[in-house]
Amino acid sequence: MDLVQSLKKNLGNALVFSFQAQSFHWNVSGMLFHELHKFFGEIYETAYNMIDPLAEYIRIENILAPCCLADAYKDKSMNEITHVPGTAQEMIMYLYNMSIEMKTSLEELMALAEKEKRYGLADWVSGQIDILAKQQWMLRSYTV
Repeated sequence: MDLVQSLKKNLGNALVFSFQAQSFHWNVSGMLFHELHKFFGEIYETAYNMIDPLAEYIRIENILAPCCLADAYKDKSMNEITHVPGTAQEMIMYLYNMSIEMKTSLEELMALAEKEKRYGLADWVSGQIDILAKQQWMLRSYTV
């Protein structure tokens, strides 16, 4: 996979991750509603905030960014679920696993950026990886 393909994959993944977390933000219920509603909101905002920089890094490579969701989703590696999980615990586990997948995808992008000497991109990606690692710790803490 080359740098542009990885950027496109991560853009699609960030879109999926953001929307899935936002869906859980809308649909969570139960005793921890307020806390999880807020936490899921933070997760979707973090994922959403990856979208514009990834598209801009695609443009830096002199490639047009996707102009529709179908194009943006074309290169994603993450799968969406098509139903609302029955419990908050299932939502947490789904977001945890999705966060791991997003982090792994970004680590691949960082390796390519470093190989291509795109140090600004590698630095930005490194920051996103750290954010995901912290979210994973927090998500994991709900499952104990």
